[in-house]
Amino acid sequence: MKHFFLLLAISFAFFSCSNDDQVDTSSDTLAKKGYDYISKIEVYVYPQGYKQGEYVFTYDNQKRLLTFCDDLFHNTYGPPRVATVTYTDSIYSYTTKGYITGRIVLEDHRGAMYLDKQGRATKFINEAPYKDPLTDEPVTAPHTKDSLIYDADGHLTSSYIHEINLKNTFEWKNNDLVKATVGGKGKITYGNTFVRFEYTNVPNRTFPDLNIFRVYPSIFNRNEGIWTTQTGIRSAHLVAKRHVFYDNKLGKTNTDSYKFDDKGRPIELMENDVYYGIRKYVITYLDK
Repeated sequence: MKHFFLLLAISFAFFSCSNDDQVDTSSDTLAKKGYDYISKIEVYVYPQGYKQGEYVFTYDNQKRLLTFCDDLFHNTYGPPRVATVTYTDSIYSYTTKGYITGRIVLEDHRGAMYLDKQGRATKFINEAPYKDPLTDEPVTAPHTKDSLIYDADGHLTSSYIHEINLKNTFEWKNNDLVKATVGGKGKITYGNTFVRFEYTNVPNRTFPDLNIFRVYPSIFNRNEGIWTTQTGIRSAHLVAKRHVFYDNKLGKTNTDSYKFDDKGRPIELMENDVYYGIRKYVITYLDK
């Protein structure tokens, strides 16, 4: 159970966050950064080798994300969920359509990421209304995240989530996130729990950001991880290892290995988690 809550906390930590000093969020600027835009990620579970599901992304002609389809648990939790994104200069808004399957009723989900004049995230508001499967009573699970602090290079250094009174801190070296610490006083207390990261020498140009997307791959309630440039959490290189510490003691080490195409883009990622096994991510790009 501790591991579950840590994952949840780290998810909150990552998804209340902004990155490099070039914070112009226009699509032309993003394209000039040389991002490799992903159109599909298929997920396979090993050693069984079965396909768990997939994520599908569509873009407009400016390479802005338009829709994100989450079909990871299509055989378990109902039909795929599709998020639609709209943009203004200062707000990214997103909506997903709900569904009914058995006694599970998921309503439409709405959220927004607010940007300052520099294009950095300042606040997130996410609302995930649904009906309780036992009582059929409507329930809303809002999350408000702000107090985002950035360093001179635009990297996120701390964030705060109001609903669970949770503050998180982030340490950077050579434009890579090297330590994320989860701390809280109130509803949830994690003690001295943190993650240390090691990196490959391969530049991280993926969009969505493979480093962060796998931590909590959902646009529906933690979607800020999609736009890691605006949220200041994009590292310069692809992750190689993640060392997770619980109460100052090493709990586990996860390792990542990659297969690349002739353009140097990762097309397969093997993630070895000592608790949850091995997952292979097969990646297809918008530009072949």
